[in-house]
Amino acid sequence: MRFADPFLILYFLDLKLSFSQIGLLLGLQHIVTVLLELPSGILADRWGRNRAIMLDYLDSSGQSGLVTQLISRTRAVSRISSAIAALSGGMLLSWSRDYAWLFFLSMGAAVCGFVLMLTYPRELEGDSFRDRQQRKVSDASSITREFRGMLSGGRLWAVFAQSVVFESQMKITLKSFTQPFLKARLDTFGLPIISSPGAVGLAHGGAFWVGLNEFIRDGLGGLGSRLGPYYEQLFRSRITALNRLYVCGTLFVAEV
Repeated sequence: MRFADPFLILYFLDLKLSFSQIGLLLGLQHIVTVLLELPSGILADRWGRNRAIMLDYLDSSGQSGLVTQLISRTRAVSRISSAIAALSGGMLLSWSRDYAWLFFLSMGAAVCGFVLMLTYPRELEGDSFRDRQQRKVSDASSITREFRGMLSGGRLWAVFAQSVVFESQMKITLKSFTQPFLKARLDTFGLPIISSPGAVGLAHGGAFWVGLNEFIRDGLGGLGSRLGPYYEQLFRSRITALNRLYVCGTLFVAEV
């Protein structure tokens, strides 16, 4: 329920930031995230609670073969939630004419999600939780050896490359930088993102149409997630299906 995401670039443009400055801001955000993930991951492994609980639960209950079905359902719910948040955010921005409310709502949803996470029973952590109860915490040298072993594996770099393609081409390009193009198109129809005080009705505010666009896009994403298991069965290989999706997505972005 990130109400501000569909309007983040539009908010930056409203602050009179250039595309170069916006790109630097997004790049800085990702760099800081990456730098913090490594130490926070080590601390979580040593003292925290492992939250990859869905996959761990399937492993501990002997249902590993259902991983695609489970992930597809959770991603579908996530996409539908994002679609509802986008449409609601567009309506709210059209009514309030103030971006601040979108960030306040996003913050409230994040706090609720954190509280919900704290209520997860430890039994859901499966084998990871039971193993930590039976062994001592690994020392720094063992963590270093495990990290070096992970980096030396060729499969890690293949996943890393696919992640870079997804983040740069699919997520950033299709989600973030389509917002200004949509804004320009709405301007040609005389629909500013934030309507003038005298305008009446949601249709007179471009924010509503931006939210509606995101609603349709995320709704289609939810449908695609739900169809994921059938796509995997079609090619009889999870890796083949995934690689084909990456190739098709990259070619689509390049064509656009």
